[in-house]
Amino acid sequence: MQKLGGPPKMGKRPRWLRVLIAATVAAVGLIVASQIYKASNAVPSCDAKVVIGAAREVSAQLLSLPLVNDPTASFGNIEEVGYDAVSETRMCEATFALKSGDSEVAYTVSWTDKVKGQFRVNVRIK
Repeated sequence: MQKLGGPPKMGKRPRWLRVLIAATVAAVGLIVASQIYKASNAVPSCDAKVVIGAAREVSAQLLSLPLVNDPTASFGNIEEVGYDAVSETRMCEATFALKSGDSEVAYTVSWTDKVKGQFRVNVRIK
C-alpha cells in the first residue's frame, strides 16, 4: 500500500539544474547590486560586499548546500590574482569556509552593461 500525502522525496539535483539555479540567484542579486555601481567606472573589486554575496550564493548552489543550514559559511583569503584591462575583468580567488570543510573558489567579476552599472560574477569551484 502506498502512502499518500507528505513531502516528495528529495534527491540530489542534477548539475545542470544547480548551475541554472545558481545563475538565476546571481542574476537577481546583481540586478539589485548594479544600482550601486551605476555611477562607477571601475568594475567592482573582488572583496566588494555585493560581489562576495553573489559568489557565496552561487558557490553554495554549485555545492548543493542550503546556506540556511550553515549561516557561518563565509569567504576568506580573498585575493585578486589578475585583471584584464581590455575586457575589464577581475580574476579572483578565495576560500569558502563551511562547517563541513573549506572549498577553494575562483571567480571573475566583469561588466554586462557598464553604462547601467550591471556586472556578473562567474564562479568555479576548484
